[in-house]
Amino acid sequence: MTEPIVPEVVAKTDPGRSRSHNEDYIGYRVEPLHDGTVRSVFVVCDGMGGHPHGEVAAEIGVTTILDEAFQITAESPGDLLRLAVIAANSAIIREGKRDPGKRGMGATCVAALLADGTVTIAHAGDCRAYLVGEGSIRRLTNDHSWVGEQVRAGLLSERQAHESPYRSVVTRALGLDPALEPEVREYPLGDGDVLVLCSDGLWDVVDDETIRETIADSPSLTEAADRLIALANARGGPDNISVLLARQGSVSA
Repeated sequence: MTEPIVPEVVAKTDPGRSRSHNEDYIGYRVEPLHDGTVRSVFVVCDGMGGHPHGEVAAEIGVTTILDEAFQITAESPGDLLRLAVIAANSAIIREGKRDPGKRGMGATCVAALLADGTVTIAHAGDCRAYLVGEGSIRRLTNDHSWVGEQVRAGLLSERQAHESPYRSVVTRALGLDPALEPEVREYPLGDGDVLVLCSDGLWDVVDDETIRETIADSPSLTEAADRLIALANARGGPDNISVLLARQGSVSA
């Protein structure tokens, strides 16, 4: 009998140099299923600055998505992740109603599911997902932010977006809208591809090509994650920094 394929995973988070505490939350679950396959789910949430209890919203987001992804039944990986993210949104809103001190809390989010040679991404906000292959990096997510929408409409360049005073204004996030719909997409996985999930504390100060080079030049995923966080901090560490790296492997579960 063929052994299940289990990914190599490294997840790290750091408060950065400018924030007094860490409002990011990161988590993953890799578990065998009854059909002999392995389900691998990864999540990064970034508590929204300027809102109360962002760290609480981020933790609820990650834990709910991971729990729901292994409890609900869906026809496809995309449907499963979509329902899990919607459940997380509802859980954050419920907690805000239960405790008025937490009303208005929110978090941006990116979640990924590996299955059958594909990666499915569901996200809301400006946390990002990338695939790093041999000599290439591909961004898998569109930033749900005001500047992201302006770039896609051709009204701002990437440089102008990066310099805009409105670059932190998100247009979609967990906890703010009961009718939230995450963006969901599926992509093929190539041999040796590294999945990258990260908060804006990384990508806002470390460009895509440097992310690719750092992963390619590192002897292990652990070293790559450490180097990426160190790079973000060396460039000022203006925000919390979270990075999750996953690569499909063949180690027995």
